[in-house]
Amino acid sequence: MIVGSFVSFRAARYLIRDDRIYPFAIAVVLGGLLGARVAHVLDNWNVYASRPLDVLAFWNGGIGTTGAPVGSTIAGFFVARAAWQYDPNEAVGLDGALAKLARAGYGPLLLAGAAVGLLAYALFCLVEARYRGV
Repeated sequence: MIVGSFVSFRAARYLIRDDRIYPFAIAVVLGGLLGARVAHVLDNWNVYASRPLDVLAFWNGGIGTTGAPVGSTIAGFFVARAAWQYDPNEAVGLDGALAKLARAGYGPLLLAGAAVGLLAYALFCLVEARYRGV
């Protein structure tokens, strides 16, 4: 995995010569961890079939080393492609992103869900501030 990461970073540094290398590096590492966990779960499906929430229990150990390069490669490909095709002239602010989301078919429902979640969090913060013992 160390050799694969080194080669990936060198290749990415050759293709991407600015600060866009850091999101690439993070994506490669996280993709490798996720791929390793997926490989472990698939190898031991008989254990996880009866307890599906244990799939998320990284702290209990279990990675499949054959899945790490696959996950790293997939994540690195998508992030490198996004960095390569990035055009600052197409970037929009938060208002543009929310307007584009609102125009999508599922957008109003998603925005309403986000608004409800923010209101619920605000209510939680108010109740916690009022009743928290200091």
